[in-house]
This record gives sequence, C-alpha cells and structure tokens, in this order.
Amino acid sequence: KHTHKQKKKKKKMTLKGARDADLRKEEDIYPKEITFNPILRAKENSNGKKASSVLLTILKNLKIGTELTGMSSPILLDRGLSTLELNADGRKPTESLFKFFEESDPLLRALHFTRHLLVNFVGFVSLRLERTKPFNPILGEQFFTYWEDPTDDEAKFECILEQVSHHPPVTAYYIRNKKWNYENYGCHRSSVVFKGNSIELKNVGPSIVAHTNPSTLVREEYTVDGITAEGVGIIFGAAAFGLTSKSIIECKQTGAHVELKFSKQHHVKGKIKLPDPNNPKKMIKHYRFSGDLLKVIELEDMATKKKTPWVELSKLNYFHKIMRKVADQEDLESRKVWHNVRYGILKDDDTLASEQKHIIEEHQRDLRKQREKDSTIFTPKYFTETDQSDVKKYPDFRINSEGLKKIDSYFATLEVDDDDLD
Repeated sequence: KHTHKQKKKKKKMTLKGARDADLRKEEDIYPKEITFNPILRAKENSNGKKASSVLLTILKNLKIGTELTGMSSPILLDRGLSTLELNADGRKPTESLFKFFEESDPLLRALHFTRHLLVNFVGFVSLRLERTKPFNPILGEQFFTYWEDPTDDEAKFECILEQVSHHPPVTAYYIRNKKWNYENYGCHRSSVVFKGNSIELKNVGPSIVAHTNPSTLVREEYTVDGITAEGVGIIFGAAAFGLTSKSIIECKQTGAHVELKFSKQHHVKGKIKLPDPNNPKKMIKHYRFSGDLLKVIELEDMATKKKTPWVELSKLNYFHKIMRKVADQEDLESRKVWHNVRYGILKDDDTLASEQKHIIEEHQRDLRKQREKDSTIFTPKYFTETDQSDVKKYPDFRINSEGLKKIDSYFATLEVDDDDLD
C-alpha cells in the first residue's frame, strides 16, 4: 500500500513537470500565451474555490505586478463576449435615465443619474471567477448595437465602439439618443495586473454624459471617473469579481458632486452634494447611500434622516440590446470575430474554444508583423485621436464624421426579429 502511494505521487509530479515545461515553452511568444488543459476544468461553479486551485498551476510562473493585457487568458475564465460588448452593456439605458431626462432640478437630476450608474454597475459583479473575463478585443474590432426607447417607437439609443489601440488596449465609444438630445462618449485605457491572490483591472479615462436640461435648456455634462475592478480568490479563499475603487461624478454646470466608494467587490457607499445657493464655495450633503449591489442599496435623506430602499436587485428591469445576426455582420464586428470561440464556450467544449481562440490570436500576430514589415501604422476608422491625447497615459479619442455616417447608415438598415434579442 505504501509503495502504491509513492508511485501515485511520482506520477502526479511527472504530470506536473510536463505542464510546467509546456508553460516555459510559451514564455517567448508575444503576446504571451498560457496553455490550459481543459481536463483540469472545475465542474463546480457555485463559489469558484475549486477553479482557483486549478489556476494555481497556470499562475505560479507569474510575478506580482505582471501586466496581463498582453497574455491570452485560459478559456476557463472567458465570459464568452468581447470587452467591447461588455462595455456597451455597462452603458445601457435604465428607468432612472428617463427620469433624469425629464427632471430639471439639479439635485434630483444628480440623484437619478447616480442610480442609473449603480444599476449598470451590477453587471460587473460576480461571486465566481469562471466565465467573468471578456475577450481582449483585436485591433480595429467594432461593436454596434441599439436599445429601443419605450417613450417613442421612432427613437432609439444607438451605440458604436471601436478598439483604437491594442498595446496599450484602448476602447473608444459613442452612444446617442436624438430625441432626448443625449450623448455618452469617451474612451479608456485598460490594464490588468497580477497581484498574487487577486487580479486588478483598471480603466483610465473618464466617461462623459451630455444632456440638455429640459427647463433651463443648458447643455449639462456629467463626468464619471474610470473604475477599478478586482478578481480575488485566484489561489486561495472564496472567488469573486467586482468593483473596489473610488469614483467621482461631477457636473460643472450645476456643481453636483457625487462620491462613490466600492469595497468587497459588491458593496458600495457614497454621498450626493450640491453647492449652497447662498455660498457657492460651500457644499451641502443632501443624500448618502450604502448597501450591497447584489441585494439592496439604501438611500438616506440627510434633511429628514429617512432611509428607503433605493436599488434592489430583485426589482431591476433591463433593456435588451439589439444587433444584426452574426451572418449579416461585418468581419470586424465583435460577435462575428469571436463567434467560433463563443460557440465552443456555450457548448461547454473548451478544446474547441481554445483552438478557435488560438487561430484568431495567431492571425493578429501575423497582421502585426506585416504592419511592422511594411512600416504602416494602424488608424482607427470611426474615432480620431485629439491633440490632448496620450495613449499610454490619458487617451482621448472622439467620434469622427465617418463614425457619425456609420451610425446613420448602419441602424437605418438594421432589421431584426425577436430571435435577436440578447
């Protein structure tokens, strides 16, 4: 019996050594790839603990502080959709956004707008690590979608995104609703850093929401700081993915100032302030809120000290995004680019998904080598970099005339049926 245990232990060590050798072979490939054996995939998806132990085999060659944006993630982590699509999902319309459109009082506008953001932040939270990471977009990848406007059959929220840089990864986006004279635009540079038992995902670059106040007719701009997300429990402990940073929302036209502070992936607290009408330099705190994004967030009126449920996950209603069928999409659209990989994930076939993902990444490496050989520089199609932009530090890309023309033509000819509702 003792001899049998020794042989079994030796066999395990041999397999372990083979996997380590495979990992070392991949170290010289750029961007780095990490091989992942689908047989090791954990079947339990309830808390992610077993998956975390599996990832130990893959992550032990990484050093704390390693930048992961240039690495191919294991299929186990992939969510089955592109970062561009996830970005669009985080900017979908909500019931609070329509209240924001109709409200003229600066305080209530700030209140409705903050709730609109919190409702969308719920989509970035998960109590596991499996199937949480979106695909790294390829250079020039595009995503088009729209949401219907329940207040008007002819109106819609039209959305366009483009991956304008790959190293570093920068995504530019633009959303509009002509009826409400509404725009949401910006771009962010993403970085993913390995921190031992956690991975930090940081988005640098503000999001700007512009809307005309229905009473004053003043064009108001709300600036939202980029947020930081974190995946924990990679090696030990309960796995989870969520938000951990501070974020500031400001409106120069009204002086509204909102502070958000996230902790423990899905807990949030904050306060909403406005300048004192009699002393503009003094800020008055009108509301504060706290709670769990996955349960309930309570709002407290500072004047009355009354607390009420404000954001309740069980009562949230979501708008479905609408897009073309994959067969009708253009070659660089996200769903078409990642279709075969997504198919493998949905069919629970990690081998197929890994193979198809490898094909895409190899093709991108070939294109990159060809650009270097030809001394050509990639130029985004629908967004233009401004003079104030610094891609490596603070990117700034704005939609150009081609982008606006694309929105007009793309959505004017978009015909869908109920099967296209996501």
